[in-house]
Amino acid sequence: MSHSFWSKPQIKYGLAGVLCLFYLVVAFLALNPNASAEYQAYYIDRTSNCHHSQAPASIAPSTSIRFGAQRPHQTCTTLIEGWDWQQPWGTWSTEASATLRFQIQSDAHQHAQLLFHVLGFAPLGQQKAWVFVNGTYMDEWHLPHENQTTFELHIPLTRADEQVEIEFYFSNPHELAWFNKATNPIDQRKVAMGLLGFQWIEPHMANE
Repeated sequence: MSHSFWSKPQIKYGLAGVLCLFYLVVAFLALNPNASAEYQAYYIDRTSNCHHSQAPASIAPSTSIRFGAQRPHQTCTTLIEGWDWQQPWGTWSTEASATLRFQIQSDAHQHAQLLFHVLGFAPLGQQKAWVFVNGTYMDEWHLPHENQTTFELHIPLTRADEQVEIEFYFSNPHELAWFNKATNPIDQRKVAMGLLGFQWIEPHMANE
């Protein structure tokens, strides 16, 4: 009685081995994806609501970027890390640091003078924010408690369309639970600064 080629034990064992190896490779790739941290958090782990490959917001002379619940796309494109869900007026920082990312569009300026509209949260004393632009220290802001104020930031420009990343490091972020302001028992947000928006101003506006 003749046997087909595929019924031979050696062939069966060989095919089973190849199939096992295939599944092992698939499992390894699933557990160790070759993807950026942002891609993995959004598409794989589902721990983030944003995938920051989207184009960031842009600002040009005499324009502004504002935050608030009516601009939910800013949460993903400009408010990169360390920010809360947006409220009607803007958003709070929720960690020891927070990051913004946006484009500056200009073909005739060597620097941009930006005016930031912010709030401070400092119930135990003065709150400070150390400001870095593209990794370079630029300024120190003193944030008044629950009062709106403005700060200027001069950003050097090297080309017409420049991406800018601003990092804020806070001296004393406070957990809302300490002041009975938490929304639920597991609310662990640490608040330091509220951000309403910022605008590109002309130099003469600085002293007005």
